[in-house]
Amino acid sequence: ELMESCRRNEKEVLALANQAPEGTDINYMADIIERTQNNHGMFTIYDLKLESVPRDDALSVLKKGPGMIKPNLAEFSQLTEMDKDMLRNDWDAIVHNARSIIKQNDIDLVLISLDKDGGILVDKNRAAHANAPEIKVESPGCAGDTGIAAIIDRAKKRGFNLRKLTDPQFKRVLSAFVAGGVATAA
Repeated sequence: ELMESCRRNEKEVLALANQAPEGTDINYMADIIERTQNNHGMFTIYDLKLESVPRDDALSVLKKGPGMIKPNLAEFSQLTEMDKDMLRNDWDAIVHNARSIIKQNDIDLVLISLDKDGGILVDKNRAAHANAPEIKVESPGCAGDTGIAAIIDRAKKRGFNLRKLTDPQFKRVLSAFVAGGVATAA
């Protein structure tokens, strides 16, 4: 059903979470990313869920080169095997490590969700940080999911090609993510 939907919606954006459906092969996510990108020109956004999938399995998915990955800071620290608190205070280290992931896996964008500190978007040539406004957090659950949906919505409504973002579009993608996440958390 997923492949049929991708066939009907070629060159669209497909967002995936790391946990494969129960009963599927361990390579399910990697296969979906490869097939949808190669056969249907999809731009895949892969939302890492390292609390539910072993790091090595996640790394095998990254090797398929999804268009964008979206770890939160804890997941990014697990992915890079660096201390989360050190990374929170060293955005240069975040950018450096994100670029290493981009280069090693042929990924276009890495978006690190920093919860109350906003987010950092990185590609091979640019990096941007967006602060999150202070809010009363009612429920942080699914804020990253809403942020991803906001990116897809902004790109579709404004005709952005997520593979080839201009500098203003790059910043708008990041601001859409933060705004969507903040709206859900509030």
